[in-house]
Amino acid sequence: MKRTKRNRIIIFSLILGVLLISFLFLIFFSNEINLKGTLSTEYIKTNDPNSQIIETNFFEIETPKNWIHIFGGYGMEGEPYGRFMTGKGMIYYEYGFFAPDYNEDCDIYHYKVDKKQIGRFQVNVARNNENETGIAIPRQNEMNRMLTFYMSESVTNNYQDLKRGIETLKFY
Repeated sequence: MKRTKRNRIIIFSLILGVLLISFLFLIFFSNEINLKGTLSTEYIKTNDPNSQIIETNFFEIETPKNWIHIFGGYGMEGEPYGRFMTGKGMIYYEYGFFAPDYNEDCDIYHYKVDKKQIGRFQVNVARNNENETGIAIPRQNEMNRMLTFYMSESVTNNYQDLKRGIETLKFY
């Protein structure tokens, strides 16, 4: 009996150790995660038990409860970028001057743009034939830069949630 319990503790410790080493490897050897920016993200409860407000260092957005923000850092031009892990895929964003603006139809990348008013923002929504959607919010109101959700199938799958989130966006 004691041997089985001890074996379980050893196996549990080994699994925990492997997970910890994997996490540290991701932190120190990956340029995709800025630990300080990720850990500074605040998750604020709302009156709706199915939603939350994710507050980053640059903006806040209301999202479904299961979304997680991962801050990637600053790109070559010094522009912040990151992603939201959702139940329907990863949504990549950039808050910068040089992100795609999806301002007009593009024959090179084969997408069509629909300009919409979502909440208090004029938004450019681009869609291609591969079930991918991209959203760009040009600089307006209190924004210092443009916010772009890069074209992907994840944006398409989360479009309604992003649309509700854009209605609540606040920038710092």
